[in-house]
Amino acid sequence: MSRRVRRRTQRRSPVRKALQIVTAAATLLGTYAYSQDAEAAVPRILREGTRALYFNFGAGGDWHIYHRYYADYPGRYYNWSRFRLHQEFGGHFRGDASGPALAIVTQEGFPRYRGYYGYGGGDFAFQVKGKFLWDIQVKKGLGFYISPFGTVGWAGWFGDAYWARTYGYRHSATTSVGVTAKLMLDDRWVVWLQVPTVEFFFNSRDWYARFGFFTGVGVTFG
Repeated sequence: MSRRVRRRTQRRSPVRKALQIVTAAATLLGTYAYSQDAEAAVPRILREGTRALYFNFGAGGDWHIYHRYYADYPGRYYNWSRFRLHQEFGGHFRGDASGPALAIVTQEGFPRYRGYYGYGGGDFAFQVKGKFLWDIQVKKGLGFYISPFGTVGWAGWFGDAYWARTYGYRHSATTSVGVTAKLMLDDRWVVWLQVPTVEFFFNSRDWYARFGFFTGVGVTFG
């Protein structure tokens, strides 16, 4: 390379560096301004949650899908639907309302059996489950989250219905995978909806599956 070319290259280098610095600064400022505008466009009451702990309460129901034992007896069906209550206490690892979280869930059910072998009536169902979930923020600054989750736990049935009179009570392992939509209000309250979710139950006699649906409210703290 000739001396003249080398001198031109050396002269251009500081200019080129300066242009690169200015370009980078403009990009950062533009990104920051955009994020500020995006957040400013969200009403304060709908802003993202900053509290890690929460308690949710809800109500819903479930519907019979499949029962291994009764699949061999098409004319005999039981427990087609029931009303359920839902309580959930959990906390997020990141210190706010987003990201991974662990929770403990309790649920109570009040099923009605169709007449079977002369026994009608209903019984009381109780479940306790561990839950892992991940709250995914849909838009920056907005307190709206989509939350895929999975649960594993125990379910028991107590009462005077056919199974209770025949076996005393029933208990099963239970697991489910689903999605919940959540909306934060004023960085304190939560309105949530769990889309229909398939739950599986397993015990020593058989296994079965049901559709579950819940909606409710909650409060965040911490």
